Amino acid sequence: MKSLGIIRRVKRHPLGFVTCANDGFVKIWSRDGECISQAYAHPAQTDTDPFVYGVCVLNEAGDVATVGEDATLRIVSVRGEVVQTIPHPAPIRDVAVFPNGDIVTATGDGIARLWTTSSARTASDEKIAMYEEFVHLSTSAKFVLFFLALMRP
Repeated sequence: MKSLGIIRRVKRHPLGFVTCANDGFVKIWSRDGECISQAYAHPAQTDTDPFVYGVCVLNEAGDVATVGEDATLRIVSVRGEVVQTIPHPAPIRDVAVFPNGDIVTATGDGIARLWTTSSARTASDEKIAMYEEFVHLSTSAKFVLFFLALMRP
């Protein structure tokens, strides 16, 4: 049971346990300590480390939600495939799931965000568009700051 980076979290999983680490990987392990599946869920980017800060089990099938320095929430299947990515405007420090399947993320900008598939609780199209624009602008601002830092003497 070795990881190439610091293991940030370990959680119970229907097949054993799941870990996330500073190497960008999320791994599902058997109760005997054998790695069943893994995903490079949060790869290193030009301006971010591959740190995975949080993981939680979403359902009885064993799919997991992961969050990291790359400011994304990623849904990873029990087979180790990233099946959905939800961008955020800031690095995400933790994630939890409610019994109804709703997911909450805690971000570096001081905001907890709730994600749902329930049509009764889904944000309006206008609010979703505003959020997507905010994420786009925050990503653009990070790139400009990174570029300016590279240009310093």
